[in-house]
Order: sequence, then structure tokens, then C-alpha cells
Amino acid sequence: MYEVYCKECNIDLTFKNIKRLADLDGERIGLFCSGCFPKAEKILKERRFVEEYKGIPIYLKDNKFGFWGATYYFSNLDDARVRVDNRHIAFIDTGALKFMVNHLR
Repeated sequence: MYEVYCKECNIDLTFKNIKRLADLDGERIGLFCSGCFPKAEKILKERRFVEEYKGIPIYLKDNKFGFWGATYYFSNLDDARVRVDNRHIAFIDTGALKFMVNHLR
């Protein structure tokens, strides 16, 4: 049987106590137990944190500004701030949009 261990404390992980930590862009950082996950996530977010704009934290990785859990990025901080100011605007993958339009005809 395949055994998985916490990246921080090295305890055996089960389905009840396993958490997967992903970076801002979705890159997998590692598997953690429920006890170690909050600390590891906090450290990662502190490392990526740029500023808080109108109560919304903005993060940076590889010269891309974004929001934790979002699937889109901005090339500069001002564009990320504009996104916060215009929360009603949706960002849509143009490839997915073309696919939907072509298949709904």
C-alpha cells in the first residue's frame, strides 16, 4: 500500500487529515496534515503578499499579480487594483468562449 507523509511533521496521512497546499498559480507545494497546513499556508501567503487594496489581498508570483484561488493574473499591480474596483466584471478564457459559441450554434 502507498503511504503518504506530511511534508512538515512527517506523520502518516489519511483521508481524514490530508490537505494539499497549492501556490498562487496552482503549482503543488506538498501534502500536509490538518495541524501543519494552516502554518504552511500562512508562510506561503506571507511570502507572496504584495499589498491589501480595499480589504482584498494581492499576491505576486513570477511577476504576475493575482488573488489567492483565482485562475487569472495581471501583468502589473494597477490592473489588479482595477479588478478590485470593478468586481462585477468577469474574466473569461477566450478559447473556452469560442468553443461554446461554435458548439451552441
